Amino acid sequence: MTDNTKLKERLRYLPILGCIIGSTLSKEETIINVYSDIPSTINKIKEENAIAKDVHVYILQILLPKFPPVIVALIPNKGSDSANDITQLHKKLLQEIAPQLGLHILSLGSDGTIVEFRA
Repeated sequence: MTDNTKLKERLRYLPILGCIIGSTLSKEETIINVYSDIPSTINKIKEENAIAKDVHVYILQILLPKFPPVIVALIPNKGSDSANDITQLHKKLLQEIAPQLGLHILSLGSDGTIVEFRA
């Protein structure tokens, strides 16, 4: 299952990952090595207008009792994805993310927004 969900627009430092989260930039672009990296990284995010407005969620659902849904991927975006953008995300899930996790995906479903139907 897939869904695009609104986010509260904000940036945060996440010590577990060692980077600033809340942007559409890659983790590598937002890594903080020393405290003085924080202002320059935040400025870069703002200059590139890369604050995430939405997050695309991929959820694994096993249709058997007592199997709770599991989040497979959270992909931040600016909230203006086209059908082509969503198609590229689906391809990335099927060709890169799922094989890394050893998942065999049988089908994808969405909440039914028109852009997701076109993907």
